Amino acid sequence: MRSAVDGWLVALLIGSILAVLYLAGQSLAQAPLQAVVALVMAFVACSVVLMRGVPCRYALSKDALLIRSGIEHRRIPYAEIQRVESIWSPMGATAWSAKRLRIKHHKGIEQISPVDREQFMRTLSERIRPS
Repeated sequence: MRSAVDGWLVALLIGSILAVLYLAGQSLAQAPLQAVVALVMAFVACSVVLMRGVPCRYALSKDALLIRSGIEHRRIPYAEIQRVESIWSPMGATAWSAKRLRIKHHKGIEQISPVDREQFMRTLSERIRPS
């Protein structure tokens, strides 16, 4: 299942990069070195976002939650998951939406934003505590 996407979050990210590009263009004649530095920073920021956030997908395998966010792949066995809760958080995570599921497990916390958050949470909860 893919990540839900908040338009405002994407707009903020793209707007920030466009602002840096605009400022670099404006300062090119007066301060070419600073303009080049700004362009490099914008390129690095775009690269990091794409490498760490595209694609952003989640899957429930037979025995584990699988999270893919760009080049990162995580596997969290159901037996290690302690709690799942709905939250709202704009802080950095493997999610493109602020409406998230916080998953507490033995090694830490993951935040994900599946498109159908409630259904994903129900299914995940069933697999954590089989009847």
